Amino acid sequence: MKQKIISQKVKVNRVVLLSVKELDELLEGDEAMQEKLWSPSGVPNEPWALISISSDREGERMHDPNAEFRLTPANKKILTDLQCLEALPLHITDILEAHYLEHKALYDSRDTYFNKNHLTQITSFLERIKFSVSMLVVNCGFGRSRSGAIGLFSAKYLDLDIGTFIRENVVRISPNPSILYACDQQIPLFGFRAHLDATRLARAIWRAKHRPHPNALERVISLVKARRT
Repeated sequence: MKQKIISQKVKVNRVVLLSVKELDELLEGDEAMQEKLWSPSGVPNEPWALISISSDREGERMHDPNAEFRLTPANKKILTDLQCLEALPLHITDILEAHYLEHKALYDSRDTYFNKNHLTQITSFLERIKFSVSMLVVNCGFGRSRSGAIGLFSAKYLDLDIGTFIRENVVRISPNPSILYACDQQIPLFGFRAHLDATRLARAIWRAKHRPHPNALERVISLVKARRT
């Protein structure tokens, strides 16, 4: 989905995580959601882009038949009206690759774990939009795991301020370590030497959310910033 927008040259400076419910609310005209994205006016004044992550079993997993966001013609029109310049739909089930490979009998053809093709789509998308929009929204079922990993990778790939990204999204972010590690294996932005490094980072973010400590969040930010090759 593309829309020609007359605007001054912009650059992505913000990555925001949303759940399916929040994205639906945004499209339904919810003022609180619009203010969250475009404070204080609540009116989109610059183009933005969307990475929407879902799977065919999203509704089943979340016990909600309406839990999967689809880029239907109606939704595309609303997104265009809200100045969404481009949207990338990704089909990824929120599972760990190791668990999938070990327990294939538990899954079926509707389940797709993160792979190189997904990363290629993401990086190509980021290259297209990085000087065309000011904000990237990443959504998945709960706006935590898949979107957390891809949002964190995107912020790092676009060389954004990681502290700003984590502080804005810390309430929900809980990145899938397998996705983080898979990204880093192809494009080493974090410098993970093993899957365990990605798991430790994900756990550190979880602790910063659920076991508040005066310096916990700053420690996580320092950890992410320090992970370079």
